[in-house]
Amino acid sequence: MALLVCSILLGLQALPGIFKPYSKGVGMMLTKPPADQKGKDMLMIFHHFLSFGRLMNAVTFITAAFVCPCKPLIWFFLLFGLAYTALALYEVKAGPRADRFSVTPKFLNAMIALFGIMYGVFLLAILIPSSEFDAFVAEME
Repeated sequence: MALLVCSILLGLQALPGIFKPYSKGVGMMLTKPPADQKGKDMLMIFHHFLSFGRLMNAVTFITAAFVCPCKPLIWFFLLFGLAYTALALYEVKAGPRADRFSVTPKFLNAMIALFGIMYGVFLLAILIPSSEFDAFVAEME
């Protein structure tokens, strides 16, 4: 269930960047968007494809939640997500191109909170023993 709920959250979080990549992504995310049109277009395309990639990850995770709901899969998604978030925070805050991003603190804190909730649910799903889940996985095998 944790995989399903967190994957749906990930997919919903990606939708605004697919349908309105500039107004819901670039314009809302950056404190100083580029002045020239070419820079705005490149950022819009980049944000659109980044959001589309997150949506595809969510679809993959939702499919995996139905096909193989097991604890190693939850570990994989937890580690994948933590690496993804750590890399994004490094690029935005301390990376060599951090001055180009200038992400608004409100947006960054909202993303950290959303992903923190998702990873907390993943950890709870792994650490809380469940005889029902173990029986379900044994039945799947």
